[in-house]
Amino acid sequence: MSAADYLAGLSRLVTLFSTPAATDEERLELVLGLAARARDEALVVHVAREGEPEADGVEHSVDAWVLLEVLRLHRVRRLVIRRGAAARELAQFAGLLVRTREPDVPADAPPVGAPGDDPAGAPATVSVAATPALLRGLDALGIWSIQLDFHGPPGGLLASLAPALREAVDAVAAARTPASIVGGYESVARALAASPPTSTPAESAAQVTRALAELVAIQHTNARRQGPDEAAAHREALDRLLEPELETVVRTVVEGTVPEAWRVVRFAAERAVPLLLNRLGDAETIDERRRCFNALLDAGGGVDALLEGLRDPRWYVVRNVALVLGELREPGAVRPLARVLLAADERVREAAAQALARIDTPPATHALLGALRDESVGVRRIAAHALRRAPEHRVPIGVAQITSRLRIEGDLTVALELVEALLGLGTTDAYGALALLSAERDGSPIAAAVGAAALRTLRRVPLARLMPALRTLAHGEDTRLRAAALQVAAQVVPPAG
Repeated sequence: MSAADYLAGLSRLVTLFSTPAATDEERLELVLGLAARARDEALVVHVAREGEPEADGVEHSVDAWVLLEVLRLHRVRRLVIRRGAAARELAQFAGLLVRTREPDVPADAPPVGAPGDDPAGAPATVSVAATPALLRGLDALGIWSIQLDFHGPPGGLLASLAPALREAVDAVAAARTPASIVGGYESVARALAASPPTSTPAESAAQVTRALAELVAIQHTNARRQGPDEAAAHREALDRLLEPELETVVRTVVEGTVPEAWRVVRFAAERAVPLLLNRLGDAETIDERRRCFNALLDAGGGVDALLEGLRDPRWYVVRNVALVLGELREPGAVRPLARVLLAADERVREAAAQALARIDTPPATHALLGALRDESVGVRRIAAHALRRAPEHRVPIGVAQITSRLRIEGDLTVALELVEALLGLGTTDAYGALALLSAERDGSPIAAAVGAAALRTLRRVPLARLMPALRTLAHGEDTRLRAAALQVAAQVVPPAG
């Protein structure tokens, strides 16, 4: 599937989500179809030098107009869609863009819609209803990760800077040669060192962070407008300027005083993540921990430091680090997270299971198979739910492993998830296991519920696929399987006439 085709599909998705008359079923069908066709690809949409969005350097088709117009309207400078997250996020992305706007978008900005649409009908504030059926369907696939970079045009923070600092930042924005770029950053460094005498420590920290965030926006914009030498000069000069100030930036992140601090954190992710982890460990309130967690997500990197954070003795540090690694879909974290599944703290084990489910690779699934034996119902539910999603790209899951767990599982939710996992395997052995379960309704209430669920799942299988499997089982050597296959056939095949 080409980038152009995928952009066109995204534009149709945004249009459908912005149409009040559209049904959840229609939205679900498009989301799942789009995700399934592009399962193994990634797409990056960015704003080109002339201000027109591009997708991985590929010319986009005309019907991608809607998506690109929405990105312009929201001042989204870069959109990254990576394999490995939930299709649910793909739908949330569409819903987000059609019903919210960045606060700095002019009131007279062009409306979103197809070319030629009546502006009065533009879906600027459409509310998208997310029914349980839609969310269940979207949760059934673990595919996409949505990352939006709201790098608005430089200049948004200049008004809040002290005059000397504002002048120095302006000089960087106007610089056009490597020498003038370096000179501009040196002027910024001098202005930062000369903090106004009336400034409090908190105000000084906010000034530093706002100036650096503005410089990151300038660097981001000029990197596409200028040549490679100028872009390298921007990057190197900004790196040097950041080195002594990064601790200050992280402090404003924890205190929540400068919302734009995330720009700096992402730019300097490898250096910022260890500092954020230290702050996370020392955080005294839940709000501070939450800000640290969000900043770690914003960084989108620093994986080595995050993996080291899994060894921290404090449960809340390990829990948050595990969740961040899951959101990053970091495949190198699977083995460390599998070790965290053995931790004593149930909250930590649940976070590790969630992360492995998000990473969504065959090794991660293999690790979750072991989590089915966890004493915590919460951990088992996460593992069982992960096993039922998108089984076609999983490692082969042993039918015997699932059925043996089903026979001793004491939680009905886990048991029903495992029934769905068997159905997803779609093999003759799996259908045989479901047939046996449907015939074994005696005993505990859970066994009866599992048997009824097994029969319902088999009725959802197309007869063209199910009947050959049942015939194979009916002619096998296992007498129990033969009887169960015949019984299921009699119950799922509609009577003649």
